Amino acid sequence: MCGVRIAVACRQNKARSPFAELVIRHHFPESLVTSFGTEVTDGEETSDFAALTAQRWGLSPMKERTTSIEKFIHGRFSPELLIAADQLVLDALNDAPIPCERRSLTDELIHPELRPSDPDGMEESHFERELAKVSNTLMRTIYEWKGVKNKNQILAFIPRGTTDISQTIAHAVFEANAIGATIIDGDCRAPHDIDLQEQNLMPVDFDYTLSMQGTLPKLKENQVLRHCRELDKPEKYFLSQSWKRLVDFYAKSRSVVIITSPRRSKSRTLPDSFLSSYFADSISVISS
Repeated sequence: MCGVRIAVACRQNKARSPFAELVIRHHFPESLVTSFGTEVTDGEETSDFAALTAQRWGLSPMKERTTSIEKFIHGRFSPELLIAADQLVLDALNDAPIPCERRSLTDELIHPELRPSDPDGMEESHFERELAKVSNTLMRTIYEWKGVKNKNQILAFIPRGTTDISQTIAHAVFEANAIGATIIDGDCRAPHDIDLQEQNLMPVDFDYTLSMQGTLPKLKENQVLRHCRELDKPEKYFLSQSWKRLVDFYAKSRSVVIITSPRRSKSRTLPDSFLSSYFADSISVISS
């Protein structure tokens, strides 16, 4: 990714595109990136909640003021890839003199439940969910654009809610047994225990955040990799390269099945599942 120049655009440049700018800088630190809006003037205030979410997720401070498309075009930044937050923004850029490849985060090839919406006016938990979708589809888009593919198939199984966890694990284990896949527990907020044991799986605990620093555990057929403790805010970890390095390590030798966190708990919508599955070849949302 060395030297890659990326521009991200949304309508107002207040939430989606400035947040995406931070995600790219965090996950692809060697890239050059900027953002702008197609329907905004220079210098308007960006979203306070998006900036707070970025801070909680371990990202750099978000820019405080917007950038218009006019200012972007008259600047000196020449992107190799232009990513639009949705198809409407991409259409609005049809006549813009920006000579580069263009992609949309709501492309029809992206799983329908992953396509982000404009979070303007949403309550906070749903706002976070849309920023997680932006992060997921953004990283997925960049990897696809660069031609980076998984060596073996990676499947993600997402419980729609906390009551769907047992059924999801059963589905995931059945699929893993059918294709001979390694199973990874991707719910770092509340690692699965009883449900895994009911499927005759033996958890192997490992600190996922150390995956860039040492040797990863070797897993037997009846074992599942699990984070060694609860992470109160796993978003920071999933947005780093450590999580992808961990899954890539196991995907080099065989297929991988990831059991993610639920999409929602009783009290709030959770962003984890969208962040932990951004490189999966197939995503299944399971309801009991």
